Amino acid sequence: MTTQTSFVERTAEEKSAWVEQQRALGNKKILSKRDWFKKNEVSIRLDNMEKKQDIMNQKMDLIMSKFPK
Repeated sequence: MTTQTSFVERTAEEKSAWVEQQRALGNKKILSKRDWFKKNEVSIRLDNMEKKQDIMNQKMDLIMSKFPK
């Protein structure tokens, strides 16, 4: 008997493979990639903006650390 891991404990690759498998099996509860991206577009863009802002803040901190206090 194999031990099942919860979906949360799986790696991103394992989750992606499972979703693709469910799409191939015709699971109606799984959105197509296009529909999924359309539904999550705003949160994806916000996440990307937050990452860019973090990088900018790190660069600004580095620049400011070079100035005498």
